[in-house]
Amino acid sequence: MPLHQVYPPTGKEQTGAATCIDIVAVHGLNPRNKKDHAFRTWTKNGRNWLTDDLPGDLPGARIFVYEYNSYPENSDQKQRLVKEALQLLNLIDSRRDDQPGRPPRPLIFIAHSLGGLLVKQCLVKAKMDANFATLFSAVKGLVFFGVPHLGGKDKLLFLGRVAQSALELMSGSASLSKKDESEFLDAITGGSPSSDTLTELFRGINSHCPIVSFYENKPTGKFGIVVDEASAKIGLAGEYIIRLEANHSDMCRFDTTKEQDHESYLLVKKRVQTLFNNALPTPVETPSDGRSFRALLPSAPAISGVIDSGNASHPPLGWWADPRAEFAYR
Repeated sequence: MPLHQVYPPTGKEQTGAATCIDIVAVHGLNPRNKKDHAFRTWTKNGRNWLTDDLPGDLPGARIFVYEYNSYPENSDQKQRLVKEALQLLNLIDSRRDDQPGRPPRPLIFIAHSLGGLLVKQCLVKAKMDANFATLFSAVKGLVFFGVPHLGGKDKLLFLGRVAQSALELMSGSASLSKKDESEFLDAITGGSPSSDTLTELFRGINSHCPIVSFYENKPTGKFGIVVDEASAKIGLAGEYIIRLEANHSDMCRFDTTKEQDHESYLLVKKRVQTLFNNALPTPVETPSDGRSFRALLPSAPAISGVIDSGNASHPPLGWWADPRAEFAYR
């Protein structure tokens, strides 16, 4: 299945308060058509921070990696980004069991490059489709790594076109006309109708969700800076904008046994922890002081009964704090 649960490992899920939030990581353009790109995006020197580091810093997180075809091939491109967004929404929805009358399980997206455009398309679709209203309200944070909101200054586009040209040579097809170009490439072209429309739609619907935008500070070989600071910003109030000392490919993967990568990871971890804590019903102590969310919950006093139990549209105020309650979002 394209939506891979990487933590906890499938079949080893913990119960109770140990599972309280979903994190979905979405990779970007795959110009070399690598089969394991969905996992390589987040891995450096064999270390995947989504599975090797983040779980220890976010007790209670259920982490997924989304895998999709982001190679800029020259077939079936019509509405490709929209269709991929719908697929992702359906897959996420199938893994959740949000209950009426209770807050939905919080959801945080982490996305690199083109993956951020796909996430934006997901939110636009979820806002417009009543079937995903609960899922839309569940989104409590977006973490963007080098997402080309204003286009990739032709360099990201060039990488995609190189890959697309290679596919044409292998298949023997003629060069693509402008109207036949991959929708993925159109989406990362600054000033294109697809890029501009998506950005404006997203700005119009995203007033509820905090955003963290990281931008690269090192060149990617001869291509230089692929997505510069100006393009990596969505431009909404309250957006965190943070520089990482890495190139476009390495900015979202960290070998935390190395000093520079560890420092970069700390920048990322801090912001993700903040989104995580703010998304939960009550602030949560992180492992920095030796306590976990699971350890804290049973000590919280039950205060149910404050709200009139006759109002079925509202759960008792203390449902989340009572250790006997069904807290885990399943």
